[in-house]
Amino acid sequence: MVHHKLPVCPVCQREDTVVIHEDLGENGHFCMCSGPDGCGSTFVLNPDGSLSDIF
Repeated sequence: MVHHKLPVCPVCQREDTVVIHEDLGENGHFCMCSGPDGCGSTFVLNPDGSLSDIF
């Protein structure tokens, strides 16, 4: 299992709330800002480290 350094949430800027919700294979990882302090936004962590599809 490869452990990726998870980004800060692009919406609320918290560092410890982002979790990988789904592995998208070559397309990266679908992440969610979750937990009691999370804002509930979702985004895609692309293989190059950039973020996209932020909701």
